[in-house]
Amino acid sequence: MIGLGKESLDRFASSQRDIRGVTIGMSAEAYQILKQRMESLWKELLAFGAQQDQAEIVYQINMQLFPLSDPQGDEE
Repeated sequence: MIGLGKESLDRFASSQRDIRGVTIGMSAEAYQILKQRMESLWKELLAFGAQQDQAEIVYQINMQLFPLSDPQGDEE
């Protein structure tokens, strides 16, 4: 699905897609909070999708949260 998301940049007009990303620094505690918020949003999306009786088109929604660096102070 990530590959299809990349292809969508060329296949669809910007009015037909929404692709965004952000890179931020945070603490381990903030990571856990953000992860919980993403889980809540995921549940909302699933509930919203379940209510769609008159679906006209199928959309893919992806969320990712992963580290881009090692933790500061980690000495190995």
